[in-house]
This record gives sequence, C-alpha cells and structure tokens, in this order.
Amino acid sequence: MNGVTWVKNILHTTYTKISNDFIRSDLSTNKYAPAENVIKTLRESIPRISAYPDRNWSLLTKKIESYTGISDDHMLTTNGLKKAIISL
Repeated sequence: MNGVTWVKNILHTTYTKISNDFIRSDLSTNKYAPAENVIKTLRESIPRISAYPDRNWSLLTKKIESYTGISDDHMLTTNGLKKAIISL
C-alpha cells in the first residue's frame, strides 16, 4: 500500500485491532507495560497521591510569596488560563 491508502483504512476507535508493529498515538492507551522503575515509583507514591490536592494552592502561593515578596493577596493561582479567566 502507498503512504496514503493505509491511513484511510485505520478506524479511529480504541476497539480497533491494530497489528503489533503499529503504534497509534491518537489514543490515550498504551499497549506496552510501563517500565519497572515507573511501577516502583507509582507504588511508593500512593500514600502521597491518595488525597485531593490543596485547592487553595497554599503551599505554592507561600513559596511564590517567599521568592518574589509579593503578597498572596495579590496572586491568582489556578490550574489553567480558562480557570483564571472564569475567576476574574
């Protein structure tokens, strides 16, 4: 097959059977197991990641305040631009 024809024959779904020599990068799945060091790190991190993060960004704003000298009263810390725009 030429370079264009085979692409047209690939269905865009996670349920499509793909040959073992083909890696789809348009899916949020991975057919390969994570590296052993990744598994080890995740297991060791479970106690720290089992709770919701600080939604007020208290530790981060204190560190920024300490670094910049800007009071946290003058900061808007969010997890993205959309959230910042909505907050204004």
